[in-house]
Amino acid sequence: MSQPGSREPTSPIPSAGAGNPISVEDNALLFVLRSCRRSGRIVTCAGSITNKTEKRRDVILGYNSNAVDELGNQYAVPDNQLKLGSGGTRQDLEPDLPVNFSVSVNEVDPAATRISIVLGYGASGLGPAVPRLC
Repeated sequence: MSQPGSREPTSPIPSAGAGNPISVEDNALLFVLRSCRRSGRIVTCAGSITNKTEKRRDVILGYNSNAVDELGNQYAVPDNQLKLGSGGTRQDLEPDLPVNFSVSVNEVDPAATRISIVLGYGASGLGPAVPRLC
């Protein structure tokens, strides 16, 4: 909590690195993390997921998603802090059509300057998996 008269930072947090998107392909899904912004103790990141197969796939975000800062603090990311597409955590993804996602991380240590997002997901034809987006 901030003290009266003090201000908590509202700024980019270098996770997707100052305008440099980070991408990871895992199980024929391309995850791109475009940006992360801090507002006080909340970090919100935005990106997209693209289905790289030739058929529609059902994708679900969640599965113990979390974040870890460079100080070693780990933060749980409950499903209600994940959004895929028009809302919720589940979406049918068409081939080669990126769909936006967002993730919010609460109570981030004010001293943290970097955060890694560990985005758990499941997809049709696949059990739970976890790509790490730094």
